[in-house]
Amino acid sequence: MIEKTSDDETLPIVLRYRNKLLDSQQIASIEENYKYIADKAQRESLAVATFLNRVSAASVISLNEVERLYAGHPAFFKWHWNENGDLQDRSVDQHKRLGGLISTGANNVLDIPGIPEKYVCAEVDNEMIGSKMQDEIHDLIVDGEIRQAYLRSVLDKENIGITGSNSEEIRKKVKEIDDMSLDEVKEKL
Repeated sequence: MIEKTSDDETLPIVLRYRNKLLDSQQIASIEENYKYIADKAQRESLAVATFLNRVSAASVISLNEVERLYAGHPAFFKWHWNENGDLQDRSVDQHKRLGGLISTGANNVLDIPGIPEKYVCAEVDNEMIGSKMQDEIHDLIVDGEIRQAYLRSVLDKENIGITGSNSEEIRKKVKEIDDMSLDEVKEKL
């Protein structure tokens, strides 16, 4: 799906890849966000990393939301404690619940009294329900986009290119911006 273009350890990992089989239109669309970077290969590499990051984040969020929908919120699962009161296993109840959700069982009962061998099965439509976390996640994404836009403007003003040789300087700028409140960042934009 992607091709490694460099083994240079001084380069940030997001500058070492190029697109091979990912959706070219999406990569090009993401690449537009990085048009302030002169080097085409760097823009493409950042776009690939951003795309993969978005896919990974969406996958993790989806997995958690599906688990919560069918098995309940993991915070309410029972944990196993030993006789000294130390936590021994926090996933024991989770495993029981998930096993029941995804397993058809080893010994399915086929001869239930009163249930004929042939029966009609109903297909249930999906309910389109938004996540309770959607607003919070949206706010975090907007926060990140605002901070990233400010970082871009700082790098442009100070004429700092995104290269391996500037990575320490960029890390310092990112740390400074992360330490600022969102309102401070907005004022400076």
